[in-house]
Amino acid sequence: MSAINASSDDENFTLTAKVTVEEVPKEDSPEPPEMTAGLEILEGSKLSDLGSRTLGFSWVDANETVRVGQNTYRATYTYNNDKKHYTSISINVPVYGIPKEDSPEPPEMTAGLKIAEGSKLSDLGSRTTGFNWVNANETVTAGQKTYRATYTYNNDTQHYKTLNLDVPVYGLKYVSVSVTVDGEGGYNAPSLDRILEGSEVQVSFAAAEGYHLSKVTKDGVDVTNSLVNNTLKFTVGTSNISITVVFTDIKYSFEIIGNNVTTDPSGIFEVFHGADQSIIITTKHGYRLTSVKVNGVEKIQDLVGNTIVVHDIKEDTVVIATAEKITYEFIRGDGQKIALDEDVDAVFEIDADSSLFKQGGELYVDGALVDEKYYTISGTTTTITISLDYLDTLEDGAHILTAIFGDGGVAIATFNTEGVEVPNTGDSTLETNGNSSSKLLPIALVILGSCVVLFNLKKHRIKFEKKY
Repeated sequence: MSAINASSDDENFTLTAKVTVEEVPKEDSPEPPEMTAGLEILEGSKLSDLGSRTLGFSWVDANETVRVGQNTYRATYTYNNDKKHYTSISINVPVYGIPKEDSPEPPEMTAGLKIAEGSKLSDLGSRTTGFNWVNANETVTAGQKTYRATYTYNNDTQHYKTLNLDVPVYGLKYVSVSVTVDGEGGYNAPSLDRILEGSEVQVSFAAAEGYHLSKVTKDGVDVTNSLVNNTLKFTVGTSNISITVVFTDIKYSFEIIGNNVTTDPSGIFEVFHGADQSIIITTKHGYRLTSVKVNGVEKIQDLVGNTIVVHDIKEDTVVIATAEKITYEFIRGDGQKIALDEDVDAVFEIDADSSLFKQGGELYVDGALVDEKYYTISGTTTTITISLDYLDTLEDGAHILTAIFGDGGVAIATFNTEGVEVPNTGDSTLETNGNSSSKLLPIALVILGSCVVLFNLKKHRIKFEKKY
């Protein structure tokens, strides 16, 4: 039914129409049979992954996650999506959630992981596909500890469940190695900081000049025998390490051997590396120092006065000082025959400075001391003139003349004296087998005189040495 009204005024004309429309009732949408059975999808999937299934079908919550097993999920359906002629219906759609497989636990994730303390879990990396730390920024502490992670086999979340893991991680500790020198004489090796547990460390020790490495302790334990070329190798653990090194002075054996000398010092003793050692050498009376050898090398030229200094000693040292008996030679008069009837003094000359004789020298004939009134000393070399008055006191024959100088030196000569010839009385009793017994007298005298001289020389030398 409709009605139309009209009105007007001078300026406007209004037309009003009223229309009545009769509504046609909508039909109910039939329930789609393909929506009520046979729907399957992996658990964890979203309903939207199933699609709209047919025209006019919509999930109430397309983002809802499909649970394991058979469950119903709300949806709406309008036949042919014709909302003008069909009413929408709400339906419960059965969907079977297919269970996912369990991800196998990765063995490499559950043992053997090590990293320095203070590192982050992310520094270990993802380890394998599908592995993720729950908190990759978490700091690893020293020692063994577990940290949370997730793992999905091959990162296939569609077919495999994600595991929650407690992964053991060992935090390697940082330690320090301190090195100290007990006393003096060595290189103080620098201390080592932040040495990672399990690291191999080498510490070398160098002795200063004049010292040698004598002992090394590690945390109080003697490890000297473990050194190789003065280097200690070891693996650090979880505790700080303290190393103590002891260096000692190098000492050498110093031996002094004296032959006919006395020395100060004497014997065998020790000297320090690089030291100087002075030796005062005193020769026995009547001896002259002829050699000073240091480890076989002649050093007498380095003697100053009676002192020698061995410098910068760097090895075991043997010093041998040798003195030999002072002897002088007769250069005139040795072996001469003195005719007493010629009224001439006997003159001898010795290759020695006469001043040495004038300072305490003595003269002996056949071992008997000759009084100074019977001889004179003259010349630069030693010229000895023995008076006839003394010679007349000697028996005819061979004699031994011994000169002992003030320095203990000795010169020995022989001479023969012959008296005034006595006429032969013809007494044949003096002849034996055609040989005169008088010819044997000089020989006997020489032998006897030598013995007497040697005896008296020894006796006199003892007295002389005591005197001087």
